[in-house]
This record gives sequence, C-alpha cells and structure tokens, in this order.
Amino acid sequence: MLNPKIIDGAILNKSIPLNQVIEILERWDRLRLNGVCIPSSWSYIDPIRIKLELMNHNSDVDIIPVIGYPNGDTTISSKIAEIVDNYGFATTLDVVLNASYIRMNMYDMVRKEILEILMHAATHIRWIIETPILTKVEIENVVGIILDHNGDIKTATGTKGPTEVQDVKLIKSVVGNQRLIKVSGGISDKDKAHIMINAGASIIGTSNPEALLS
Repeated sequence: MLNPKIIDGAILNKSIPLNQVIEILERWDRLRLNGVCIPSSWSYIDPIRIKLELMNHNSDVDIIPVIGYPNGDTTISSKIAEIVDNYGFATTLDVVLNASYIRMNMYDMVRKEILEILMHAATHIRWIIETPILTKVEIENVVGIILDHNGDIKTATGTKGPTEVQDVKLIKSVVGNQRLIKVSGGISDKDKAHIMINAGASIIGTSNPEALLS
C-alpha cells in the first residue's frame, strides 16, 4: 500500500468544466494526498482556490501551480508573472525549464532562468527537466546546474512521453540525498510507482491517484 503523502494529483487539462474540477478535488480531499498540481491561472478561479486552500489548511495538501506548462518555452518574464500571480496561494511551484536551452547546450541561459526565477519565488520550487526528450548527458548537465542552486527535481510534465526508470536512477546517482526527485509521466498503476520509488523517487505525480492507492 502506497502512502498518499508521497503522491501528487494533477489536474492539468484546462478543458475540464468547473463542476468536474470541484468533484475531483472533493474525491482527492478524502485521499489526503501530498499535493495537487493545477494550471497557474486557476488561482483566479474562486471555487477552486477556496477548495484548495481548505485542503491545505485541513490536511496540509500542497497547492502546486505548474509554471510554464506544458512546454517551458515561454520567456523568463512570463514565468515570473505566473509566479507573482500565485503569491500567497502556492505552497510549492513546479516550474518547467526551457528544454530548448538544454537541447541547444545553452547552459548559461538555463542558469539565468533558474537564478531569475529564484529571485522572485516566495516558496519551494521543483524544476521540471523533461527527461523523455533529453539525452543522458543533458540530464546529468541540467541536474548538475540545479544542484548548484536551490530546488528539487521533477522528471517530466507527462506531455512528452513517460519517465523511464533508468532516467530516475541516473538523476539519483547525481543528486544522492541532496535533492528530492518527483517522478511524473506514465505512472498509471502502483507497480510502476513502486518501481520508481525503488529507483529513487520521493514523490509520484499522477492524474489518477486513486489507481495508485486502490
């Protein structure tokens, strides 16, 4: 049996009607999850905001707007604007790094993005590095940069393919116990979740936490 406090639920489909979002949050409230990932703009939707703040108050559920979702290729200033919009609401931020910078070996720009966002963030950050589209060397390089700064690591948004267990092991070999690893993308059942935990994951992200806790 998985501990619900290592699971983040994700509602990132922006076409879901409001009543369905609230229904999902009601179900997840009973699960006592670690956190809930949402689009950053939902901080302006009062019924969602109120429900999540109650979940945070009553069950210490993390409120996790995802910044730069899904591609991370927006400008740094755009991401900072999203972060500012979530001041006083977010308890953790999942920030999609610009994978174009990583793939083009523009690591000075990766560092610049991380530093500027850290200057404006008022809460804990996890950097989404999008392992499904990176090489092993690129994963090692970007994880090394994160180690030089603050924040934990999230493998993927789930929009570019599943996270592979060998990539989780690779990240763990680089960070050791210095950073937490959140694994998302393709974790659809508890067997896969256990495999990722054994590989080094501390938190599992999924759009279907019930399947992992059944």
